[in-house]
Amino acid sequence: MKTLEKGMYLLPDEQFEFELKKHPLTKQEIQGENKSLMTIVTPEILENSKFMQKLNREKTHTLIRSEVYFDKFYTSEEFDKKNAEDVAKVIQGILRKLGAKKADYKFVKSNEAKDFSEAKQDINAKARYKVFDGEVQYASSEKQSTEASNKEEIKKTITFEGIASSKEELNEYIKEKNIDIENLDGWLQELIESHGDKNRTKHYKGEKYTLSYNKDTAEKITQISANIKISLMFKASLGAKFSHSSTEESAYHEEIIFDIDFGEE
Repeated sequence: MKTLEKGMYLLPDEQFEFELKKHPLTKQEIQGENKSLMTIVTPEILENSKFMQKLNREKTHTLIRSEVYFDKFYTSEEFDKKNAEDVAKVIQGILRKLGAKKADYKFVKSNEAKDFSEAKQDINAKARYKVFDGEVQYASSEKQSTEASNKEEIKKTITFEGIASSKEELNEYIKEKNIDIENLDGWLQELIESHGDKNRTKHYKGEKYTLSYNKDTAEKITQISANIKISLMFKASLGAKFSHSSTEESAYHEEIIFDIDFGEE
C-alpha cells in the first residue's frame, strides 16, 4: 500500500466520482483551499489495506488516517476513539521496548457543544473559481456559535516485564508496526532517542500527550457539515453524527497523561 500522510481522505463511489467530474466546484469545495482540507483517492491507493476489506464500495466514504499508524484508517464517526486508542497502544509498545515497568495513564476527553444554527460560512470563503469564461466569488457571513464544554477522565494502568530491548529491536518494532514516529510528541521522541542512556530519568510524572489531531479533525468535520453548498452525497459519507448543518456536538479526546516508572537498576 502506498504510504499516505496523516490527514482526511475521500473515497468516492462510482456515482459520486461521476458527479465530481461533472461539477468541479464541488470537488474544489471538498478539497479545500490549496487542497489542504481533504485528499480524494482511488480504491487502488488503499487496495492492500485491511481496512478496505470491510468497506462497502457502493458508498462514498470519508476516511481519516490514524495519527500514529501509516496503514490504519477510520470513518469520521469512529476516528476520535480509535485514534486515541492507537496513540495509547503505540506508547505502551514503545515503553515496553524501552524497559518500563509500569505506566499509569488517563484519557482526558472534552465534550464541547457548538451551535452552528447561524452558520452560513463557506469553507472556501471568498475563494475564486473560474467557470467557463467567467468568474465566481463566494461571499460568506460571519460564523456565529456558542460553546459549552466539560471534561471527563478514564484512568488505566499497565505493567511490563521491565526488560529493555536493544535500540535496533526498537527500530525494527517501529518499522514492523508501521508507526509514524514523526507525529509523536517531543517528550516521547526524546525517550526513544535516549534509549540506552544510563543517565536517563527513571520516573516520569504527568507527561501529557496532546491529541490536537482529534480536536482539529472534529472541528474540521463540523465545519464541513455546516457548508450547505457541498453535495448531499458527500455529507452522507461523514456519517449521521455530522450529517446536519444546524446544531452539532463536537466531542473529542483532548490528551493522555502518563506517569511512567522505569524502576531502579
